[in-house]
Formats: sequence, C-alpha cells, structure tokens
Amino acid sequence: MFIGVVCKDERMQQVADQLAKDYHVQFICNRADFLSCSNKIDVCILPIHGLMETNILLSDIKKMKENVIVFSGLYDAELKNHFHQIYFYMLEEIVIQENAILTAEGILNEILSCSARSIYDLKVDIVGYGYCGKAIYEMLKHLQMKVRVIRRSCQQEGDFLPLAKWDQPNDIIIHTAVGEVLNKERMQRWRTYPIIFDIATPQVIDLDYAKQKGIQVKKMKNIPAKYASITAGNIIYRFIRGKLCEK
Repeated sequence: MFIGVVCKDERMQQVADQLAKDYHVQFICNRADFLSCSNKIDVCILPIHGLMETNILLSDIKKMKENVIVFSGLYDAELKNHFHQIYFYMLEEIVIQENAILTAEGILNEILSCSARSIYDLKVDIVGYGYCGKAIYEMLKHLQMKVRVIRRSCQQEGDFLPLAKWDQPNDIIIHTAVGEVLNKERMQRWRTYPIIFDIATPQVIDLDYAKQKGIQVKKMKNIPAKYASITAGNIIYRFIRGKLCEK
C-alpha cells in the first residue's frame, strides 16, 4: 500500500513517521511532490484544513486512482462528493475527545504563563461546555482551582451558572462558545477586566471594544499542535491506522 502524507506541520510529520513503520509512505511537501507520485497513491492523507493548507489543486487530487482512500481533517463538500472512500478525521468523536484533553493542557500552560499569581489565587470562568469546555473544567477542578462554567441554559448549581445570571467576570475567562456572548453590552457592565483566552473557531468577541477598554484577548489556535504535536499526531495516526486495518 502506497500512502501519500501531505506534511504541513509537526503533527502531520508524526502521522507520516508512524505510518512509515508499516507502509510505504511518501512525504509530500508541495504540489510538485504530489504530482510526482499522485498516480501511485493508494491512500492520500491531507492536513487538518485539507487543500487550504497546500498549493495542491482540487483538479490535481481528482486525478488520483478511482479507488483511492482519502483522509482529511475538516469537512470539505467537494472532496466528499468526488471520493467514495473519504474520512474527515477531525470530526470523529474519539479524535475530538482526545484533542480536547490536549487543548485543556495547553490552556493550563497559558494560565501559568500569563499571570504572576499561583493558580490557587486565580478564579476562572469557562464560557461554553462542549468537548473542550468540559475537558478544561475537569482538568482545572482536578487541580482544585476555583472555576465556574457559564452556559446559556443550565440550573444554577455548584460551579454551573446560567448566562443570564453571569454579571461580573472572574480573573480569567476561557471562551469556548460559538455564540456572541462577549459583546460590547456585556463588557460595558464589567467592573474588572479579565484576561480572555478565546479558543472558539468563529470570531465572536468584540475585539475593538475589548482593546478600547484594555481587556486582553488571546486568540488561541491549533493548541494541540502547539503544545503536544507528537501526541496530536499520534491521535490522528491511530484513527487512520484503525481504518486501514479494517480494509
């Protein structure tokens, strides 16, 4: 089996290195590399953001063998419509769950780096309680930190607070929600200014107003790759290896 891995970061390099232990793997760094071996590829592994991270064209990809197996990170309708055997590994629950843990570790690292205070002298608000919000909450609670979870709809109980009753922020806000929660209207009511770690994919925080008020917002991207690229690569590798073993 001939596998082509498009290596755009250390995470994908780790995927290629692991697969190379059992398969014939071609490391692909650019379009020229891809075109030189595209007619031989049985399995094509694209990076997290698919073709957007490469100079490989969709028309190039479509010229591969009809029965090629394709793995890409995030959903791509054009790839889905063209290939019969395609997997979007970043949408798989096991991959999401394991990456959420790495995200929590990265956030903890950022908290330790951004303040001259002990973590036990800080209070944290987590906005949103999806995979990442839950993993971050569980990690911080395990460390016995003071933490609240802010949700749009929940009972006010223990560490959980409904959004409607969230008036003043703690020292740090970890923003994981996709809705417009941290808008100008809300921030105008704050008497203190927290540090905000924004790990949500869409840009939904009013950055102009935050800057005007001196509120520090740190946009966090690709946290697993930044803080644990080998482990992040192994997570993707295990999913791909499992699917190939089913064939």
